[in-house]
Amino acid sequence: MPKNTKYVDKIPAFYRRDTLDLLLFAHITAMRERSGMTIQAAVDDFFELYGISEDDYPVETALVTYNRIYHNFVYTKIKT
Repeated sequence: MPKNTKYVDKIPAFYRRDTLDLLLFAHITAMRERSGMTIQAAVDDFFELYGISEDDYPVETALVTYNRIYHNFVYTKIKT
């Protein structure tokens, strides 16, 4: 694997995540803040909105991905 250049090392890991993961995180966060949905309901809404099936992206994977990004983001903000 090639070595990262200096400026890439300074970009937080949050921004280097997969686009679909970031869309999922943003959608769930917005739906929870705006309408008080549960995480599961927000994931279901995300799948319906973007036409994603369980075969393409398992719900369990989406939940784990959301929780990882959420905890990374929260703990990073607390430490800084």
